[in-house]
Amino acid sequence: MATILIHCVLSLMEIFSTLLNSIETKDENKYLYLTLAELKELTGFVAAEANHAKSAKQEEALGALYEYLDGIEFEIKRNL
Repeated sequence: MATILIHCVLSLMEIFSTLLNSIETKDENKYLYLTLAELKELTGFVAAEANHAKSAKQEEALGALYEYLDGIEFEIKRNL
């Protein structure tokens, strides 16, 4: 079980490291460029974190983020 947890933490660190390096700033706005696969992976991790949140406030915030990311994914797929 500990090995799985460590793998998940390392995967999250790798994803967020990649994401942070992908952020561009233009005209005071921040832009994050992801492939559809990266977006799906990020959405899945956010969903998993929401399901295992330690507080209702954290679960609500992560759930809202999941819904937002899932909506973006849905729109992208719909327009392919």
